[in-house]
Formats: sequence, C-alpha cells, structure tokens
Amino acid sequence: MGGDDIAYAEGHTMLGSNSLNEDLSIKEVNCELVLGSLMGTAFGGVGDGLDLHRLSPEEAAEYLWRRFVWGLER
Repeated sequence: MGGDDIAYAEGHTMLGSNSLNEDLSIKEVNCELVLGSLMGTAFGGVGDGLDLHRLSPEEAAEYLWRRFVWGLER
C-alpha cells in the first residue's frame, strides 16, 4: 500500500508481490499521531478491546501479535 506503512503478510508470498494481510498506517486524530488498521475487522475477535482506527504503538504491537498467533491457534 503506502511506502511508509507497516505491512504484515501470512503464508507464502512471491518475491515482488504486493499481497498483504494487514497494513498499519500513521494517521493524525485530534492532533495526535496514531496507527490505523486497514483490514482489522476482517479477522473477527483479533481486535477485541482495541480501537483499530486509533492504535498507540503498544496497542499496534499487541494487535500484530494477536494476528500472528491467530493462525497458529486455530
């Protein structure tokens, strides 16, 4: 997506592929820089308790960790 975003891809990807499972981008909300999820609602329950449109760096790390282990736990 954007060049400065944090992207996450699961499974096998092709070199040069633009596929991803999640993309966190920096946004300004009420004069505060936050991270926002592009596809968070697609994985029911993974983002429970988090505002996926307004994540602190710590919350973004928690969310990405949940995404990572979600595939391992199912």
